[in-house]
Amino acid sequence: MKTAPERTVAIAHDGYDLVRGEFTPEDAKDILDHMISKKINFHKVRSFNSEIRLGKKDPNSEQRISELMVTKEELLAILESAQLKGSKVHIKANISIDIEE
Repeated sequence: MKTAPERTVAIAHDGYDLVRGEFTPEDAKDILDHMISKKINFHKVRSFNSEIRLGKKDPNSEQRISELMVTKEELLAILESAQLKGSKVHIKANISIDIEE
């Protein structure tokens, strides 16, 4: 049976702003820490479910957990520096979605 090749369909939207604005470093830390922690937890649950069902952790989720932990540490260090300087933080977190058919 011959299947059609996968293709990406662009969505006619510029994306969605999840976070946009000026924040104190403390608020920025809270926002970003929460977002990244949620993603880490998502991948931990996914990997745990794979381990239960298949007897092995999900390698993609394990890799993503490592990447997110590094990102989290780097962002928190940047925000700590901003806090020490008394700076404001501007965050723009945009999400775009492509659908493959």
